[in-house]
Amino acid sequence: MIPILTTILILLVASAFFSSAETAYFSISPLRSAQLGQAGLVRWLLSSRDRLLGTILSGNHIVNFTATALWTTLLIMASKRWGWNETETLSIGAALMVVTLLILGEITPKIVAVRLPMKIARLYAPVLIFFWWLFFPLTWALSSLARLIFRGRPRERPFPTDEEVKTMIEMAVRYGILRPQEEQIMENLVDLGERTVSEVMTPRVGMSALPVNTSRYKALAYVKRTHKSRYPIYEDTTDKIVGVLYTKDLIVAPKRTSIRRLLREPYFVPETKVLSELLEELRRSDQHIAIVVDEFGGIAGLATLEDILEAIFGEIVDEYDTGVPYKRLGRGRYLVDGDIDLAKLNEFLT
Repeated sequence: MIPILTTILILLVASAFFSSAETAYFSISPLRSAQLGQAGLVRWLLSSRDRLLGTILSGNHIVNFTATALWTTLLIMASKRWGWNETETLSIGAALMVVTLLILGEITPKIVAVRLPMKIARLYAPVLIFFWWLFFPLTWALSSLARLIFRGRPRERPFPTDEEVKTMIEMAVRYGILRPQEEQIMENLVDLGERTVSEVMTPRVGMSALPVNTSRYKALAYVKRTHKSRYPIYEDTTDKIVGVLYTKDLIVAPKRTSIRRLLREPYFVPETKVLSELLEELRRSDQHIAIVVDEFGGIAGLATLEDILEAIFGEIVDEYDTGVPYKRLGRGRYLVDGDIDLAKLNEFLT
């Protein structure tokens, strides 16, 4: 019985090997595999993913079937030797084997492989080459059958992930296709689909807004001080935005024109909206400013097209910008605007 039990343990290790190999190798994207010039065996195995998958699955099924068969034999022998009820013994033993295979042969090795795909792929490559040739007749037959069944059907190619795109950008910089400044812009573009409006908006306390009953004369004076092209207009409080005033409309309007008559429809967006979506919406609706609302429907701030462009290209300074929103007071001491974005502050200080 000891030799059988030892063989079962070895087969469980083999099951873990094949399960982790499957996860590790198929976690490596084609782009990542193209960078494996120094890891020739890994790249060679990945050059034929269908056959590699056939090799791994064949090995996994064979060792699992063999381990289960030996375990059943062991249980039958044990029930006869110690007088156990054979049906109950096999039922309990089958449940134990299923749990053992799931934990030791599937779940645990796959979790490890997800975290360390490249290390496992390099470590396993020589052993997988052996099984590749051992199962070659079987995998060749299965691959040929699959190609025959799916002949004429184009293979679907998944869109590259953000990490794959960033890897392509890094490779472009490495080979001199892109400059470092262009690399940052490209990476910012990729991140645009992950960053939200709340990260770039001007908070409510920092908005340049006017009450709707402001006279044209006072509004022009306010425009002269603040130098904005568009202003949110509120009624009673800034939590009730009733429209957006364009400076160009204010300038050409007759002297006694009411501001309310010049207002344009405000465009409201939630603060959780991602920047890539907002950019597309502003483009489609020919808008340059959006009023941002929080989860309770209150006004959280405003976001402009310039805010999104700065998220891509970095700080855009015009003749009216006041400069860096912090002042160095001494070694390790700074006076900083309370509403400064932490990401921008980090850029300034590094």
